[in-house]
Amino acid sequence: MTAYDGKPLTAAIGAAPMVVAAAAREGRLVICAGAGLSVAEHASLPSGQQLGRLLDQRLRERLHGYTSPADTSDLLAVADAAVAAAGGLEALQYEVIELADFDQAWPNYGHRALALLLSEGAARTLLLWNWDNCVERAALEGERLEVARTLQDVAQLRVPSIAKIHGCITRVPTLLITSAQLADPPLWTDAAFTAALRGTTGVFIGIGDVADYARRRLEELKDSFPDLDVYVVSPSIASGWGDSVWAQLLPELEEARRVETTADEFLDEVARAWALELPSRVRDIAAAATGTTLDGINRTIAALSTLRAIDAIAWARTAAFRCRIGQSAIRLAATQEAVAAMGVLAGEQSAEVQVLPEARCRLDGSTMEVLVACEMVTASQVEIEAHRRAERLAGRGLLDDEAHFLVSGAVFGEAGGLPAVDVLEGAVDPENVLTGPRGLRVTFTRAPDVLARAA
Repeated sequence: MTAYDGKPLTAAIGAAPMVVAAAAREGRLVICAGAGLSVAEHASLPSGQQLGRLLDQRLRERLHGYTSPADTSDLLAVADAAVAAAGGLEALQYEVIELADFDQAWPNYGHRALALLLSEGAARTLLLWNWDNCVERAALEGERLEVARTLQDVAQLRVPSIAKIHGCITRVPTLLITSAQLADPPLWTDAAFTAALRGTTGVFIGIGDVADYARRRLEELKDSFPDLDVYVVSPSIASGWGDSVWAQLLPELEEARRVETTADEFLDEVARAWALELPSRVRDIAAAATGTTLDGINRTIAALSTLRAIDAIAWARTAAFRCRIGQSAIRLAATQEAVAAMGVLAGEQSAEVQVLPEARCRLDGSTMEVLVACEMVTASQVEIEAHRRAERLAGRGLLDDEAHFLVSGAVFGEAGGLPAVDVLEGAVDPENVLTGPRGLRVTFTRAPDVLARAA
């Protein structure tokens, strides 16, 4: 199986992902994801059927008194038989976690897209039916998605981004695996599912089977809200509709809402529709520009549009300073200001543009670091953050002896612009392991000053 690697922002987007992204912009999107999210490369975790067969084999080899059920691909049947033989649930839970790398699997494209959509506030909540922690580990460096695994978590966390409603590998006793557990789940699981979906656009991704409690709640919601706003995403949901559990649960679901594609592909398209707002907004703002300014902005937009959705969102969030989880860097006016300023500079220099990882931009042979203030900050706070980033980049071998920052957003400080500052006085030796990363000269250009020249 080849791992899905994403498409550039210029790639076409299907109708369903476009509508789902519109719901995200209105704050109405809730995503429910199951095993189909994690079976894809690179994670390559087992499906429910594969897990059932693996568990059956392990129990036949290890558990005295265990007898295989008629269908060993039925995970619930295998688990029920194991509990009966073992006389308890805990032993079964600890056997299950040995069957796959639930806490070590490499996050795939879908996991990374979901993590970014949650960080951006594009999805209100992720109801995750999987035990693995790939989505949490796919968050950007320095960002942490809050996860609810228990009733105490729901009560204590201010804004949980993820509800692990079938338990989590990090807390083995929370794992829901038997039919009895899923028929009568913990109160918080049942309530969280209902509360999250009421009045939202719900997207079910990679869920081939639906637990009893979820069926009950969906039926209640369907009765209360006849126009329930739901999409179901699966590689065979359209062609295999008649045999799916969803045909029984939502028999009147419109064909347009049965989205036959993989989790990776669908989440890529939703993320692409979200990320496109940045170049689209800059293009709209610069519509009145002419000459070299327009040429430079168009080159910058074209360079940004070569990125994959996850790279464009990651670029914007890495550039952002003091961007909270749930706050969108893509939709931030200061991010749009930074991209427009990059375009003006490209026009002034007649330079080709490259948008680089780590919130960087190259105009011909000159590289700039982009720093976007997400709230009003002081000039000294910007200096401290720029020094931190410059040290980190130098430590990775991406800088020599100077870092030049393009700063956008509201900065309270000297009207003439931020001064150039030496991080370490004396001779600069970037090859020195101890002082090299700190032997940097940091300079600044303010995006509003650049844009003023184009007015």
